[in-house]
Amino acid sequence: MKKNKTSFTISLILLAVSLIFTLLVAFVGKAPVGPENSEVGFAALNAALHDRFGYNTAFYGVSSVLGYLTILTAVINCVGFLVNLVKKKDLRMVRADLTATLGIYILLAVLYLVFEFVVINYRPVILEEGLEASFPSTHSMLAIAVMFSAARQIRTGMKESGIRSTLIVLCILTGVLTPVTRFFSGVHWFTDILGGILYGLFLASLFTPLREMIRAGQRRIIGERRQHADSKTGTPLL
Repeated sequence: MKKNKTSFTISLILLAVSLIFTLLVAFVGKAPVGPENSEVGFAALNAALHDRFGYNTAFYGVSSVLGYLTILTAVINCVGFLVNLVKKKDLRMVRADLTATLGIYILLAVLYLVFEFVVINYRPVILEEGLEASFPSTHSMLAIAVMFSAARQIRTGMKESGIRSTLIVLCILTGVLTPVTRFFSGVHWFTDILGGILYGLFLASLFTPLREMIRAGQRRIIGERRQHADSKTGTPLL
């Protein structure tokens, strides 16, 4: 229980840091250095780094492939949740790791929608039709949240093996390389990448405390069911 409280505390700290950073980007050092004179927080730093590296189609392509790998991982977990739900026939008894993962995905979707409507920065380049919201980098946030929590899921849920180790390394590499390649692709400002990393770490940190909280609830349900069954059969309760 104490360990779980510590995990939740770490998550709350990461959330606080993410929100504070968001406010700083929204209000500090703003200047119209983006396309169509769009204003950007920490403008001097962001503009200098973007001018230095520019737009790179190769890194953009790599980051897109890593993004598809991340989405595939999320889809596999969602399918696993649905299969386990059909098997258990009780939402409360679905595997704790799958339920915790789905909770993280729901929070991820909420954050994505929030920052689509509350625009902090626009992209430093116009890719398709006009200005697009750029903070936080959703590729970075998605990759770290999904792949880091998946690595934790694999580490605690699979038996020790070469495949287990390979999958963990693949998850961590994808989570790390996505924000790196996204930055060097030039489609985000530097602070967008940092924002994505912070929110991604916050979401990933929720995996263990959510899983343990769900497991505790499931143990309570099982205990209540046993107690109810014993009372029906007249078996003395220990």
